[in-house]
Amino acid sequence: REELASVKLPYQQPRLCFPPTVFRQANLTAFEAIIASLREFVPEDSRVVEFYGGVGTIGLHLADKVQSLHCSDENPNNEKCFNTSCAELPEEIRSKLKYKPGAAATKLKQLKKADVLVVDPPRKGLEAEVLEALTGSDCPDLKTLLYVSCGFPALQRNLAALQASGWKLTHAAGYLLFPGADHLETFCVLNR
Repeated sequence: REELASVKLPYQQPRLCFPPTVFRQANLTAFEAIIASLREFVPEDSRVVEFYGGVGTIGLHLADKVQSLHCSDENPNNEKCFNTSCAELPEEIRSKLKYKPGAAATKLKQLKKADVLVVDPPRKGLEAEVLEALTGSDCPDLKTLLYVSCGFPALQRNLAALQASGWKLTHAAGYLLFPGADHLETFCVLNR
């Protein structure tokens, strides 16, 4: 079990669970900077949906800022890890958090009740159905998209489609998670 020690929270640090059957950031310590930055863009009392949420590495570090958080991921092994981490949190935090396994494309109904969407998709980027929902009129209350990307070509394609539909890129930052490599993790904020 691991904690993200440098992310400052007003509640007990979630102890994250990473068995061999789930994805884990290779450099979790460097990833903490992305989470700390992402927290700055989550308005207080937000209704947050997180797609591609893994074991809750991002979402569990937003719990004090949200009215509700609905996290999902297609790996069925992640739900148990998320729930194990939640079990140690105070009840007032735990009661705001929900996890439903499944691909993002199967969870689009959740966007109808969301103010903020957090995505951290695989290198291929957002699923076509997710991109279609975000560029259409299916989620009128959704005002903020927090996009963490490990695949820059897919991010470029997704950003072009999102911006063409009215989303505005208001913040972007690159993070070097692998010193000595030519790979950057990118964090973007889009608003509409």
